[in-house]
Amino acid sequence: PSSRKPGDPLVISDIKKGSVAHRTGTLELGDKLLAIDNIRLDNCSMEDAVQILQQCEDLVKLKIRKDEDNSGNDSILT
Repeated sequence: PSSRKPGDPLVISDIKKGSVAHRTGTLELGDKLLAIDNIRLDNCSMEDAVQILQQCEDLVKLKIRKDEDNSGNDSILT
């Protein structure tokens, strides 16, 4: 969103039905995306993150922080 400031994490706002994330339940709305394949997203725009994802191989490693209401811990998903 336009209200996002540099350094704010990207927040998962939609999960495509039928995707691996949807089928496994590993991502939830509100989770914060911190890194994609060890590329930190601290100062990335949404467009940069999309471009990184499009360049990834079939197996993608995501570092996320669960929404504070969920667990508050960082997780790494592969």
